[in-house]
Amino acid sequence: MKAMKAKPLLAKSFGMLLSLLTGAVGLLQPLIFEATPASAVTNMYVGRSPYGITVDTSGNAYVINRADSTMSQISTSGNVLGEFATVLTKPQEVKRSSDGSLIVASVGGGTLSTQGGVLKISTAGVVSNIYTATDFCGGTCVSGQYLKIASVAVGSAGKLYFLNQTNQTVYSWSAGVTKVLATLDFWPSKLAADSLGNVYTTDQPNNTVYKIDSKGQVSLFARVGAKPSSLIFDAADNLYTANYDDNSISKVTTSGNVKIGR
Repeated sequence: MKAMKAKPLLAKSFGMLLSLLTGAVGLLQPLIFEATPASAVTNMYVGRSPYGITVDTSGNAYVINRADSTMSQISTSGNVLGEFATVLTKPQEVKRSSDGSLIVASVGGGTLSTQGGVLKISTAGVVSNIYTATDFCGGTCVSGQYLKIASVAVGSAGKLYFLNQTNQTVYSWSAGVTKVLATLDFWPSKLAADSLGNVYTTDQPNNTVYKIDSKGQVSLFARVGAKPSSLIFDAADNLYTANYDDNSISKVTTSGNVKIGR
């Protein structure tokens, strides 16, 4: 069997730039397959509706499963080590922080008992809260107050950014302190942070990416492919977007020059 190459279509289906991970990784429900240039395809069964994936510095993979709100761990040899942690309802995204811990964003189920939020999971699997519905509501939430964290980004020096779609607001978090960074006048969907303290978000209907600087100033950064659904930076601060509607990946340089590939 030939090794398989990850295509933008995978990013379209699951909102992730899977091809930028180690090797080529793709998702099915509830199956993950991995293919490298020198090996055949390996099947790995995880939880229900795998929706996001990241890897640690040793090459172990962590998968968030949307339907059963769990996280699975996969070793470098391809063995599924079982459930690593239980997370909040409908996990949307997982990122690895500089200390090796995992940050999970959940959109919740739209009820008071199934709120979203941001969790931190240590390398030992210990779960702690970063931002919860109690923080959002300033106490007990009432009907209509639903926390919907759609994306999280990891900045430098342990700083985090997360996006609450309930009020179209981007927050910054550092050393336990959460602050409003910017409230947007469009519908943001994903976040990514560069090495200079800026955070970027997508305006899907208008095929654009906006930049939010450390002072909360919002400016248009680039026009990319149709319906950008995921963002990631490389080590040189070039930005890549996976574009849902035209099966493309855009590269945006630090000067804002755009190249769209299919």
